[in-house]
Amino acid sequence: MHSKNPREFIKLIFQKKPSPSSSLLRKTKLNFCSMKKKLKLLLVIPVRGRHQYISFGIGYISSYLKKYNPGNINISLADENAGDSILEIFFRKKPDIVGISSTTPQIVRTGALVRKMRKIRKDVLIIVGGIHASILPERTLRDYPKIDVILLGEAEETINELCTAWLKKDGKLNTDSLKRIKGLAFRTKNGRIIKTLERELILDIDKIPPPDRKLFNLEYYLAPRQLIRGLPARRSTSILTSRGCPYQCKFCASNIIAKKYRTHSIPYVMKEIDELINDLSVKALFFHDDLFIANRDRVIKLCNAMIQKGYHKKMIWSCQVRVNFLDKNALPLLRKMKQAGCRQLEFGFESGSDRVLKFLKGPTVSVAQNQKAIETTRKAGLNIFGNFMIGSITETKAEIEETKKFILTNLKKIDFFQVYLTVPYPGTAVWNLCKKHNIIGNQERFENFFMYNGDNVIRSFSDTVPFSYLENVLQELNHLALKKIPLNEKVLWAINSIGKNPHLVISRAKLYVQSYLKGLRIQY
Repeated sequence: MHSKNPREFIKLIFQKKPSPSSSLLRKTKLNFCSMKKKLKLLLVIPVRGRHQYISFGIGYISSYLKKYNPGNINISLADENAGDSILEIFFRKKPDIVGISSTTPQIVRTGALVRKMRKIRKDVLIIVGGIHASILPERTLRDYPKIDVILLGEAEETINELCTAWLKKDGKLNTDSLKRIKGLAFRTKNGRIIKTLERELILDIDKIPPPDRKLFNLEYYLAPRQLIRGLPARRSTSILTSRGCPYQCKFCASNIIAKKYRTHSIPYVMKEIDELINDLSVKALFFHDDLFIANRDRVIKLCNAMIQKGYHKKMIWSCQVRVNFLDKNALPLLRKMKQAGCRQLEFGFESGSDRVLKFLKGPTVSVAQNQKAIETTRKAGLNIFGNFMIGSITETKAEIEETKKFILTNLKKIDFFQVYLTVPYPGTAVWNLCKKHNIIGNQERFENFFMYNGDNVIRSFSDTVPFSYLENVLQELNHLALKKIPLNEKVLWAINSIGKNPHLVISRAKLYVQSYLKGLRIQY
């Protein structure tokens, strides 16, 4: 039946019927428009050839997003540590979001990269996470106004919610959107800094998949080197089987983010070790836990599981321990660890002075316990790696000499060691003391916050001894430490590092040669 309206009738007569092709085109366009846009996320590590291990923070974020936001996010990595050109990758990938993980010494480099990225792309969302920004979010946002958002604390759930919000809003995030996400700090349009509610910890950390190692340049990270310091270089990597630490050392910032000690289950750890051995042919493993032997029963169960699988015949491993855990009952535990493939224990001996040791680590440790731990470890047939610190606030020359004496007394018992400057990292008790005593100012240059890397320590944070004295002690003791590493290991390290960081290799070699030319010797 025709319409009674003449105008409507004329329109019906002259209206063209859509051709099959045009109908199909409209349908295709409709389907294309209804497709969910994929988010392009570029994760960034802003450090040049300093680390031998993957960034766990970046690795866990990638694996978490792939598990809990599957198919929605294209994740790529720009890793300056492994030799990538961050800006070249940024320009080529054209990401929607850039996520940068930064420690305190890296924050200046991070700020420089952010400024350059912002010049290339005005619309990219730049987020920064890691321990430095988590502890000093307001200052980080003030110092680096081109940063959009700070991730506070453990970031897996936070960045997942942020990416989900971005996808739902098609990239148009505003203050109201960000306020709903826990664990953020950001700047409003009028410049006000907002911190959202604190995010709860993930108590069951088995929910977090193992770090996405395939994201990284494994040719770099699995190259022969001394990841297990002082032991023969092999195809090695690190693993994290817990988060946090039961202790509160004054110089350590570990618990500021981790907050509570939590462990992965034995099946979870064994599955990750399975993949490392069978898929990546790993021959040596460093347990990067702050305190691997915090739970003895758990360690014994893990050792038994590795022995049952025959992994004690396929790889060697090392871990970090604390001297007060090595009492007279610890020998069976250490022997079980050796049976399971452990070859070395790494200790934070820190000082040969009881006063300084208690100042740094509390009343649970002493120089006598340091000595006892050495004897017990030697009885178990395990190697010893010792870490020491000098230049702590209030520490005197006489107390530093006690540390030198402790090292020299045990020079034949400690297989390898390294000496560092005490650095007051933000958020630690030592940081607060240095701020209180005006050793650290409001304009402190964070690129100076290096413990020791052989070539660019340019200041100390001591209020009692001159930097020149500390520098000489560092050079003397670390020269001794270097002598304990076999020549073939030094050559292998140089060969594997020269192409990636020639400046570091040359400066270390110069330092080593200069120490001989100057005739630096310690009588022992």
